[in-house]
Amino acid sequence: MLQNAEANAKEARLNNLNFVKMEWTNVEIKALEWEKKFDLVFASMCPAVRSLRGLENMSLASKGYCLINQFVYDNDSVCEYLDTELKIKKGTSPHNDRKAVQGFFNVLWMDGYEPEMGYLKFNEETEIDINEAISNYSIKYDQILKEKNNDIAELLSKLVKDGKIKVATKKTVATILWHV
Repeated sequence: MLQNAEANAKEARLNNLNFVKMEWTNVEIKALEWEKKFDLVFASMCPAVRSLRGLENMSLASKGYCLINQFVYDNDSVCEYLDTELKIKKGTSPHNDRKAVQGFFNVLWMDGYEPEMGYLKFNEETEIDINEAISNYSIKYDQILKEKNNDIAELLSKLVKDGKIKVATKKTVATILWHV
């Protein structure tokens, strides 16, 4: 990911960017001389900010704003069908976590910030062929398919109409913005 970012920056002739891989929750912002260094500190669906220390480091590094975005809903009609067929109980996914977003807001509010919440909603209907569906869904359901001795192609073939599978996707991303 960092290599792609560096390549994109180079292609765009941006030379004021640094790309660093580090354990965010263990970073000493002051020691790195990053205190109030950045106009915007941004985390997108990032486990590194899922701690008090992670949120504190974001606020310490910013001289302006901090922004977190996190899926609070991400599902599609094929997943719903497979979950029903395979009798999968709905759990909390770290990539689809309403409670984490509520927690971010609460911590920031209790720390004296005035976080602003927003939501971006995406609804899309697409059609894919059976081979693409097998490729897309076999990774996510691999373990449960093995445990229950089910075949993904057989399950998905029941959804095929006119050679295609219709997929209705719904996603909601929550954004939390705060001024430091």
